[in-house]
Amino acid sequence: MGTTIFPRISAIALLAGALSCPAADAPDCSGFGWDMSRELALFAQAGHPISAASHASAAPRVDLDTLYIVTLAPRADVAFAHPPGKVVGGDAGTAGLLVFHPARAGSYRITLDAGMWIDAVNGDRLIDSTGFRGRAPCGTIHKSVEWSLPAEDVVVQISGPATAPIHLTITSAQP
Repeated sequence: MGTTIFPRISAIALLAGALSCPAADAPDCSGFGWDMSRELALFAQAGHPISAASHASAAPRVDLDTLYIVTLAPRADVAFAHPPGKVVGGDAGTAGLLVFHPARAGSYRITLDAGMWIDAVNGDRLIDSTGFRGRAPCGTIHKSVEWSLPAEDVVVQISGPATAPIHLTITSAQP
């Protein structure tokens, strides 16, 4: 009887240890330098599928605090509202346009799970970002970029090498 109890105890101890310890490959998202808890909570939800537009006039509107699964178009087919601030992935990449209208002027973050370039365009000008954080080594979120946005339509331009749909959310960066 002593020989059968020990294997059971060992199996139970092993199972309990596996359940109480974080997985070795669990994403560590603590290295962003700003609190990403709202973004991580949104990324844990089911996303809303949306297709980014190829022209600003057809760009779908995105809302605050919503996770979107964004399908992009071939980059060559996209007429950007403003030339991108940086070309990532070359002409063979993908791109798309969305519109965000903040309820009030302030600091907002656009967060993605892919290595794409993000621009915020107001009218005919690029809005300079006020902060950027990349994954370190968060597997859920790849990057988060912060802007001071007006309470007006802002075209969100996404471009880069991703071929699969990307996940995107916009959150307020104000406490």
